[in-house]
Amino acid sequence: MRHPNLATREHSGLLLVDLQPALLQAVQNGEAIVAAGQLLLQSAAILGIPALATTQNAARLGAIVPEIGELMPAPPIDKMAFSCCGSSGFVDAVNQTHRRIWVVCGVEAHICVSQTALDLLQRGHRVHVVADGIASRKEVHREIALRKMADSGVILTSAEAVVFEWLGEAGTEEFREILKLVR
Repeated sequence: MRHPNLATREHSGLLLVDLQPALLQAVQNGEAIVAAGQLLLQSAAILGIPALATTQNAARLGAIVPEIGELMPAPPIDKMAFSCCGSSGFVDAVNQTHRRIWVVCGVEAHICVSQTALDLLQRGHRVHVVADGIASRKEVHREIALRKMADSGVILTSAEAVVFEWLGEAGTEEFREILKLVR
């Protein structure tokens, strides 16, 4: 029996929030956020974990970055609400996965990521926020968002930690494939 704060592959879904050029150029460490998203998406694909992505007002802020878009199994869900849960299309997509654990990365930490994480918690999901996969325009905003989310019951983690929790063991073909991604 695994600890409930571990992200298991059977119960996890992956959410990438608003990884759009206009937003990523404005935040701290935008390239690192995209890299974390790529690692998580590639690993999720190998392990059969559903992945969702959103865009914030794509007509104004642009499409999802190509490095993420080309890995996505479905187009991003566009939204106007800051919380992804404010979009009925997003809520429907989450419900269709039947997943109860959501691993979240994206931007901005103190706005869309935080509001989404808290709303997912309120809906009965366990939420793991990838601390090395979120950013804000100012580091203080990111730090406050991390503290607020943790104080509210969100589990803070890293991209690599999640990937190895999903794997659960070494010695498998999936492990060998993912090991190439983390080296």
